[in-house]
Order: sequence, then structure tokens, then C-alpha cells
Amino acid sequence: MTGPAPKWASLCLMALGVCSCERRADVFDLSGLEAASLEGVAVRELAHLSQQGVTVAQWQTLYPTDSVRVNSSVPRFYGHGHRRHCGYATRSTPASGLLVIRDAMFSFRDVPMPGSLPESREDANLLAFSTCVLTAVVITVTPADSSGGAALAASLGEAIATRLRGATPTVIAHEYEPGLMVNAAASRSGDLEVRSYYHARAHQVLARAEMARAEPVAGGGASAEDGRILRRAVALSGLDSATAAPLLAAEQRISLVSSDWPRPSDTALIVALESWVGAARALPPERRAAALLAADRLMTMAGALADTGFADRLRALGASVTVQRLEDEFEGVPGVVLSYGRNWLGETLQLVSGGEIVDLTLVPALLGSVQDRCAVYADSAARAGEALLARAGTADTRFALHRLTAQAYAMLREKPEDRRRAMEHYRAALAIDSTSARAAALWREAYDFALGVQPNGWMMTEMC
Repeated sequence: MTGPAPKWASLCLMALGVCSCERRADVFDLSGLEAASLEGVAVRELAHLSQQGVTVAQWQTLYPTDSVRVNSSVPRFYGHGHRRHCGYATRSTPASGLLVIRDAMFSFRDVPMPGSLPESREDANLLAFSTCVLTAVVITVTPADSSGGAALAASLGEAIATRLRGATPTVIAHEYEPGLMVNAAASRSGDLEVRSYYHARAHQVLARAEMARAEPVAGGGASAEDGRILRRAVALSGLDSATAAPLLAAEQRISLVSSDWPRPSDTALIVALESWVGAARALPPERRAAALLAADRLMTMAGALADTGFADRLRALGASVTVQRLEDEFEGVPGVVLSYGRNWLGETLQLVSGGEIVDLTLVPALLGSVQDRCAVYADSAARAGEALLARAGTADTRFALHRLTAQAYAMLREKPEDRRRAMEHYRAALAIDSTSARAAALWREAYDFALGVQPNGWMMTEMC
């Protein structure tokens, strides 16, 4: 016996009086499937990804018996990763003596910009219902006994791959723990990727179909940006290439081993700084400011230094450094490190009143306070951000400062005035740039803040 075609295939949302979904060729072969079999239920549920553009509201009309949630998480998704979607629709179907749980997942495909930022959680829920579209389908099956889980994953994965038209095997790139994902398989057809595996710890067989798409990201990372600023500051200092060579070599060496913490003894780093800062002392103010900015970025990239014997040499250069006992910061971790206090940034801003050097310095000057992710620093960081904005010359600098100032106010978040100021700065940033990948990432951060959700990366805030 074969089951009917998926409901959307014939309706295409005609229940709503519109046909807004993008009709695509079926990427799964549904012919001859036994409707009540595990293979039949799994493939038909995954095949919903053949239809694009279905919103949460439209899905709810097509499948009124589904349990639909927006702006929430699904805790039982053990092993699916931590990406939170803006909508879920769930139903359970018996198949071959097991219960198949299907979750349709919805995301912002085209981020609404920028005036659509919600004012409240109620506004955010309405926006999710009308704007979030289907981007993934996950099925979860709990085998009757753990011994048969791996075999069930293998047979189901093979059936799914066989039914996926034009399937090309791909590699599941990462496994967090050996043996965690058993009989893992992945295939791709166009922009659709299907994965299946047995999650040994959760004792679940999982299969996921998802449209491949670039996740919004804010940029290339702090270390890459620090390196860019350092190299530009070196050029603006006007010091000759022989003087700059040791500093640039130290930057390249740090970039290649940036994961070391604290940084092992690096005499060449100190020697390079001594030569560089010494040469900078004879420069006029604007060029000396550029040289100090380059030195600051190198020390920031180096991070904590394991060799505290360098303290006196760095202080002789004018760097503010402190010897920090690790057990004061990390319980049970012995030892001491040498920490740089970023004072060269302040000196740079005192030496020049405007121009490119100021724009290169403003964002790092504020970034450290906001990155601490601690509400105890947030109030001063928010005030500093608003003061620094008055000196920003370029649109890129203003965008970055509005973003950081918004984050500082968002960390406070206890007072209505702080929340209002955070949203003002989010909107100001998006008024500068509403189309790039960094704008998309910022929009989602502001959307989460409007929901009362702590944005990704802010997990340490309450622990400070």
C-alpha cells in the first residue's frame, strides 16, 4: 500500500487563498513507499523540504494538528547542535512499532531589515509567525533496545540516501566524542543536505534534512581584525621596513599559534616591542600614535604572558602590565601570568583628535570592556561608547561602536531606559548597514534581545 502525496504538493497553500511557496522538483522519490513503515514515514516527513517558502502561519493552516511554537527551544534535541530556530512544528506518527517524532524547523531566510525590529516579545512572536520559513526537518526515533539502535540507523540511512534524487555522499565533518554518532551518513542533492546517525548517549536514531545556507556572521574574528589594524598602523607610522620587520614577524608568529594560553616565554616579542616603541619616541604625535596603536594590538593579540619576568622591561616601555594570580580568576588553577592593561589605546587617542588613526583605535578601545561580558563593566562601557561615537569618522566605525554600545546597554537590561537605549543603538547601526552579513548577524542579536533571550556568546554575564 502506498500513501498519498504530501499535502503541500497539491495544496501549495491554497487553503490560505495564496500560492506563495516556491514549487521545486521533488528531491525525494516517494513512489512505492509503505505508508505505515518506518522508511515510509521518515522519507515522507523529510520530503517536506522539497517545498520552500512555507511560513509558520501557513504551515499551521496546512497541518492544524501539529504542535507549533515560535521563539522557543526544544530541549530534547540532544546532539542536534545548539542553533535555535524561530519556529518549530511537531507531530508524532507510529511506524513499524516505533514512534517517529517529526520536527519542522523554521528560520529567518531573508532577515527583515531594519525597521522591523520588534518592540516586545509579542511583536517578535507575530514576526516569527509571518516571516520564518521552513529550512529543516528532523525526525527522531527511539529504538526499543540500545543493541538495535546502530543497525536501525544504518538501514534507515541507506533507505533515505536511496530515495534522495541525485544524492552525492558527503562527509560529516565533526564528531564531538568518539563513538557518539554511530553509522553516521550524509548525502547532498543541490542545496539540500540529509544526515542520519544513531546518537549513542541519547539512544536515538536521528535524521535531518536541511537547506544549505550561509549563517549570518559578524566578521572574520577579533584576531584577524587586530592583525589588520596592526599592519595598517605600522604603515601609518612611517617607520622603515627594517624597524617594522621584527614587529610584523611577531604578529605572524602569534597568529599561527593563537590558541596558546598563557603564551609561552617569547623573548623575540619583547625585543621587537623594545625596538619599535623606542623608535616611536622620536616621531611627531600622529605617527607616534600609529606606532603605539600597532604595539597595543600586538600585546592584545599575545594575550596573557606566562613569563612574568618581562614585567619590568614592558613597564620601561610605558606599557601598563600586572602580575595576575590565576587562582584569583580560575579556581584551582595555579600559577601567575602577565596581563596588559591596554593603556596604549588611551595614549593614542590623546595624541590625535581625528582621522584614520582615531577610527582604527575607537573600536578596540571599547571592545575590551564589552567583551568582558560582565554587567559590572557595562555601565561605564555604554557611556564610553556614546562618547567615542562623537569622534567616529567613518560609517564602519560608527556601525561597530553602535553595536558595542548596544551590547553594553543590553548587558545592563534591568531598567527600561537601558533596554530602550540598547534598541536605539541597534537601530542606529542597522540604519548605517542593513544588507551585509554583519547586519544580518546584528539584526538577529537585536531580535533575541527584544525577546529577552541572552544572545549567543553572552553566557558568562551572570557569572561575573
